[in-house]
Amino acid sequence: MTKPFSLLLLSLVLCLACAGSDAACIDTDKDCITAAHRNHVVNQLAYWIPSLEKPLLQRIGPATAELTDYLKLDNILNDFPERPVGATPSPDFQRDMEDAIAELPEPIKLALATRLAGISLVHNLGGSGFTEAITDATGKPAAAYVVLDIDVLAQRNANAWATWKESSPFRDNGDTHLTAIIETPNNDNRKNTIQYILLHEFGHVLSVGQHFHPPWTQDPAEVNAGEYPFFALSWRFDKAQNRYVTDFEDRFPLRKQVLYYFGAKLDEDKMADVYTQLESTNFPTLYGATNPYDDFAESFVSYVHTVLMHKPFEIRIENKGGVVKRYGSCWGDARCEKKRTLLEQAMEGF
Repeated sequence: MTKPFSLLLLSLVLCLACAGSDAACIDTDKDCITAAHRNHVVNQLAYWIPSLEKPLLQRIGPATAELTDYLKLDNILNDFPERPVGATPSPDFQRDMEDAIAELPEPIKLALATRLAGISLVHNLGGSGFTEAITDATGKPAAAYVVLDIDVLAQRNANAWATWKESSPFRDNGDTHLTAIIETPNNDNRKNTIQYILLHEFGHVLSVGQHFHPPWTQDPAEVNAGEYPFFALSWRFDKAQNRYVTDFEDRFPLRKQVLYYFGAKLDEDKMADVYTQLESTNFPTLYGATNPYDDFAESFVSYVHTVLMHKPFEIRIENKGGVVKRYGSCWGDARCEKKRTLLEQAMEGF
């Protein structure tokens, strides 16, 4: 016996609400959207079990309807105009994705095998990448998934992408230019762009449920820095400002003006000063100095990329044709020694 139409409709509405669909909320009802976002099915480990049971390289594919629904909610909450949709990769793009992961060091792949729920591809994300933690039935962080915008990844080869990213905090004045080098000329291709971006996201994945930094959902005022040794090397909570600050604010005053992607605050003639000040800290990259979560992810990608995979990393700043500043990997320097020790210990623990 079939249900009456009215009961079917009620069941559908309840199902959408339980899944956290934006169909259950209007775009202006932020309370409804926040609740749907928080309780969404894609935040639960059970949803990702079928993906986790697949071999690592088979966890790449178009974002599901449930996941794109969640991403829409997330964009609404963050006032992003984009509304993501699932993207099916071309065979050559799929091959680049798989090769980028297959070439990673074995300890990294082994760690990801139990912690990376999937890599989902979309159009119109509003950024290049997105990583989110998922919880088990007890509410404990158990794994994470990665979302990538296929169009952003396809636009640039590795060095051009890195140059674009590292130039984004600076306003163009026509005289000073930054070049970032993360690959040799023979390896400057899309696959290695994908690999570098994935390594950053994998740093976030492998931090879930660990003690590298506080959970990004935790109120900073409630954080005990002693529980997070990596975090404590660089960060603390400032009660007066009600936010995390670094231990290097006096020697790196320009840090507060560093903003990636969403509107440069620094003129290009400050590039050399920014990187000189960065050298007085223990942050391996400028992006890592922006917040505790990207501090670990950037330290992870920089360490794996340069130390384990023996690939280049250099920021070169030129003014009127002459090089005025070079900035390279810090892993052989005293300033990054303590972070290197903790990363080496983490690699053994993975």
